Amino acid sequence: MANANDDLELLYGMKDVEKISKKKRFLSAFIDFLIFVLFYVLLFYTIGTKCIERYSASYIQNINNEVIRICDANEYPYMKGSDYGIYTLDSTTYLKVLKEKDSTLSDDDIAEKCQTALTNLQTKLNESETYKKNYGKFYRNYFLVYTASIAISLLTFELIIPIFDKKKRTIGMMICKQALVNLKNNELASNVKIMLRFFILFVVENIIFRYFLTSFLYIILPLLATIFVVATKPALTLHEILSGTKVIQEQFIGLQEDLPEEEEPKKEQKKNGK
Repeated sequence: MANANDDLELLYGMKDVEKISKKKRFLSAFIDFLIFVLFYVLLFYTIGTKCIERYSASYIQNINNEVIRICDANEYPYMKGSDYGIYTLDSTTYLKVLKEKDSTLSDDDIAEKCQTALTNLQTKLNESETYKKNYGKFYRNYFLVYTASIAISLLTFELIIPIFDKKKRTIGMMICKQALVNLKNNELASNVKIMLRFFILFVVENIIFRYFLTSFLYIILPLLATIFVVATKPALTLHEILSGTKVIQEQFIGLQEDLPEEEEPKKEQKKNGK
């Protein structure tokens, strides 16, 4: 059973107390990431997709006109693609056409000719000024909607909720009974630091990484975040390191890391037997 001295030592940080385990920090971070992804996907693929289609309708039409022109010139069948109605080569129909024209062709030869047609179509599109101009404007709208969807999702769960919560928690931290505090002590993080944390999370870990990395590398960002949690003490993510914050269990809020100056002489006297 803990005595009064144990409680005093715990209060002043004289014992090396683990204020959050890596497992619990990873759990709360994973919950927050999952909530963010679900909200982002719902927002982007409903309202976001409709906005892209509406404000890019003329650009998509001009892109499709170029696809039709090139396909007709090369006798390629075309179809409406899954991405916002932009036309592409109808591979299934083209395979059948090739088979009907020359029944002696092997499946490998047909597949190769189909791939050559796809490459040829994309090459000619890239050479078209009309295509490049309109696709650039279409992608601009796509990127703006993508950025807005991320911003709204992060703004909701990583800024608004923590600022208005008394213990500065995200939903994941609430579930795991954790709190967001200053990195150098265990006082609750200020709203300024929460805003800085949000800015780093939004700009550095999402927009910049997404712009410079391929889609595959962007998918592994949660893995990179996990590596930071595992490799750092006390279990910090990149945005927490840069914003000077950390996450601890609620019971350690306000716990002093070092012994107060007035207690140090008493500690020395106790060691000397005085």
